[in-house]
Amino acid sequence: ASLDKERPSKTVRKSADEGKRYLLQLGEGWNAVSVPSPGYYRIRIQVSGLPAFTDRVPHLSLWHNQHKKSFAGRDLDSSEANPDTIVFEGLFPAGSYAIRNHARSQSHPNGSYKLFRNEQIDASIPLASYKGGFKAMQTKVVDDEGRPVLPTLLVDWVEVEGPLTTDDHRSKRQGLFPENTNDAQKVQACLKRFAERAWRRPVSDAEIDRFVKFIAAEQEAGEKFPVAYKSALAAMLVSRSFFNLEEGSPDEDRTRLNDFELASRLSYFLWSSMPDEKLFAAARNGELHTPEGLTRELDRMLADPKINRFLDSFPKQWLQLHRVGMFQPDPNLYPEYDPWLEESMVMETTAYFAEMFNKNLPLRQAVDSNWTMLNSRLAIHYGLPTPKQTQLTRVELAADSPRGGILTQASILSLTSDGTRHRPVHRGAWLSEAILARTPPPPPPNVEPLEPVAADQPKTTIRAQLEAHRTNRTCASCHAKIDPLGLAFDNFDAIGRWRETERVEGGTGNNPPVDASGTLPNGKSFAGPAEFKKRLAENDERLAQAFLEQLATYALRRVMTVDDVQQLNAIAESAKAED
Repeated sequence: ASLDKERPSKTVRKSADEGKRYLLQLGEGWNAVSVPSPGYYRIRIQVSGLPAFTDRVPHLSLWHNQHKKSFAGRDLDSSEANPDTIVFEGLFPAGSYAIRNHARSQSHPNGSYKLFRNEQIDASIPLASYKGGFKAMQTKVVDDEGRPVLPTLLVDWVEVEGPLTTDDHRSKRQGLFPENTNDAQKVQACLKRFAERAWRRPVSDAEIDRFVKFIAAEQEAGEKFPVAYKSALAAMLVSRSFFNLEEGSPDEDRTRLNDFELASRLSYFLWSSMPDEKLFAAARNGELHTPEGLTRELDRMLADPKINRFLDSFPKQWLQLHRVGMFQPDPNLYPEYDPWLEESMVMETTAYFAEMFNKNLPLRQAVDSNWTMLNSRLAIHYGLPTPKQTQLTRVELAADSPRGGILTQASILSLTSDGTRHRPVHRGAWLSEAILARTPPPPPPNVEPLEPVAADQPKTTIRAQLEAHRTNRTCASCHAKIDPLGLAFDNFDAIGRWRETERVEGGTGNNPPVDASGTLPNGKSFAGPAEFKKRLAENDERLAQAFLEQLATYALRRVMTVDDVQQLNAIAESAKAED
């Protein structure tokens, strides 16, 4: 088959029986979507989303049954009489999908994922009503006032259209396959065009000749041209030039990147992908080593939707968000923790960074601000008013709110805990490394861990246990620098909720009150997390230098060393002058 041949698109609709709707309570799904082959699809769903009496709204997601993960989703808040039509469009892997009322998964320790019961209810009889005098039809589904006990989805139908071929997809395939397979020059030209895109640099005729010979050899062995040609393309894609971002060569004595190397470095930094044709053209014309050309291309790249890849990927690396959920919270201690909350935690942090980036906000707001990004699930978790929008949205915080800035977001507070309790030392070490770019030394060997409070001893905080731990001279010097950074957030438990007392398993008496005060290594004291954040935000210069080091690590794909300090300082001074 030709590489230029488009796969036929078709539309398939699957509906509930006539006059009925699928009822999906929290944790239930309907196996309604089938994607026969990977590609670009448009999936439309007509559905009502009924919030629970607690105001928690349902979250519809497309759950891939083979990959065991969600590929698209959104919160819903719509009445039975006025359902929404939700559209998901993008690249989907092949397989079967469930329309799912997002909750616990089968592998999640907080409980079993409910079986797919595919229950249908009569659409002519209201399931729930908020009007007075309503008598509940199913007390297990709604309360006595007709309000859903759990977030509920009512699904009418799902429609899958695809695979679709967009103009962008067509342009990328254009010229990959020769129109005349008997014309050696056109075959070579197509191979060269593909190689230059795959290897992201100019390619010589000599480099292409061996692939031309490869095709000829395959044909002599009995293969048809399309198969031989695609084998040649596959060979290009297993080349070192495709897998590596090659910079310089043993035959060259130079200390600067050439234009094509710079184009690739910029593109993978900001777009997580190869350069587009405009960036290649700028490289061919030598424009990336001129201030005007480089500025023009950077402005264009920052305005391109592909910048969202950077806005999602960089904060995940910088803040170590891959660790969220690594130690699953104990379901006996934190029964309210669920996968949608876990996803929302990460989304809050990446959306917060994107908001700062897009609004060009000062870096100090990364650690202290009067706003955050919330959806319904996070608002309930934080005890804040539920936003009217169903999607993640910016919310201004009250003056006395403990939130604001990334340090008091549940993602950060949970990744620095262990699933049962908060870990001040872990929090301090994370803050030192991620926010101040100062990696603490590893602990000495054979350090005794903190022991649980004995059953016959008074309940005591982790802070008090650490103070006793610091009497060990081997531990004291490092803990003096790390502990205050973590103890400042003792008002937050292992999943990021605010508290005034610390829950202590075991021991006698009441849970002790939290003490989040402390003194920084520079001698400045703070009374709690709010004051600590202000102290940290005062040191603009240190925050900027540390952030720049994290950004350079991401951009260059390597850890910064002492050899980079001079250049990093020069960039920091330049940025300060433009601030």
